Amino acid sequence: MEKVFDIKDLARRPILLNLIVDDLEAIQDIQGKVTPGKVYNTVTERWREREEERVPRSIELQQKEQRVPKNIMLFMEELAYWMFIQGKDRSHFNTLRDAIDRYFDKETKEILRLSIDNLDYQIRNCSFLSRDAQGYYAFAHRSFMEYFIARRLSREIPANDAQEIKINDEIALFVSELIDLSVYQRVEPPPGVKVPHNMVYIPPGQFIMGEKDDIRITRLDTGFFIDRYPVTNAQFCKFLNEQGNCDEGGVEWLDLKGKFQNERCHIQIKQGRFVVEPGFEEYPVIYVSWYGAKAYAEWAGKRLPTEQEWEKAARGIDGRVYPWGNGFEETLCNTEESKIGKTTPVNSYPSGISPYGCMDMAGNVWEWTDSWYDEDRTYKVLRGGSWFVLLVGARCSYRGRDYPDIRNFLIGFRCARDLK
Repeated sequence: MEKVFDIKDLARRPILLNLIVDDLEAIQDIQGKVTPGKVYNTVTERWREREEERVPRSIELQQKEQRVPKNIMLFMEELAYWMFIQGKDRSHFNTLRDAIDRYFDKETKEILRLSIDNLDYQIRNCSFLSRDAQGYYAFAHRSFMEYFIARRLSREIPANDAQEIKINDEIALFVSELIDLSVYQRVEPPPGVKVPHNMVYIPPGQFIMGEKDDIRITRLDTGFFIDRYPVTNAQFCKFLNEQGNCDEGGVEWLDLKGKFQNERCHIQIKQGRFVVEPGFEEYPVIYVSWYGAKAYAEWAGKRLPTEQEWEKAARGIDGRVYPWGNGFEETLCNTEESKIGKTTPVNSYPSGISPYGCMDMAGNVWEWTDSWYDEDRTYKVLRGGSWFVLLVGARCSYRGRDYPDIRNFLIGFRCARDLK
């Protein structure tokens, strides 16, 4: 056992202490970091195993594994999902007959003598679901309902079969632990489509997006490519030498005189040409307006990503908080916590890679997207945080904003491209 999860988890879910004490032996066998998802999985699986022991010895093991534990767990998922969708904290036993019929076929009931009363007995003897004298069921803690919902969604989202509903932060955190990460290893572009140099392929399909009271399951209808790294000074300088530093939206694309504290624009004009200050070629371009970012993207045969595309590229389908997982690590990105105090080369944090292979999507520089922040179309959405903000701004779901003509020391961009 590597270490216990963050103490904040105990504050949100005090029942975790009871679960750890009640199943301490099994929890001590957990490999790696002990997370809430692993604890809840251990507790529910232990209950499932105890129910297996109640199966008559005359029943073949194959039947027992395929029908009894699987269906009981599916029933729990159905109950939790129904209660969440209906906005209820409890459900009367008489309303569950449809779910029972769905997950326990006639043959299984006959073999196991599994009547409704028998199922009621099983439920009464588990630690995470209870029934009161009036016949209402309730989970011992709301987090158990969220865990069982996440079990269901962790299968349905990769298969693009999930109902596109709003969920909460706790469900999203559980999903991020439960989804099989091999789904990312199986991602490939359509046959005959080649991934461009220094870009990665993001497939269509469902994923978890948003934060706070707007976390939802949504989907992208088409796949796309996105730059592996933010656009660098060297790349933008080449563009300027071909296109010039044009005026758009009332300002030039790049503020060559931009400077703040330890940062400044690292592109200069010498002898009539744009050049990068030596040593800053692989740093992200800054002091670029949204108009300049868009112009560069079009020049490169690309476009700016929408905020939906950016978020899926950063966090994958599983709703993780940061590109690498749920826990913040200051060694994996450049934020205020890193105490660097300026931008860093775009390839500085290879271990901070996103599930699809994108780098530098947390911290360093905010990134322009093609999406409007508001209905009045006043601000453009910024994503990713920067070296000048705290970890909260580096979350994959965090939405920043600014006027499209703003050019400052915090903002850069990366490009996307449609499949061809």
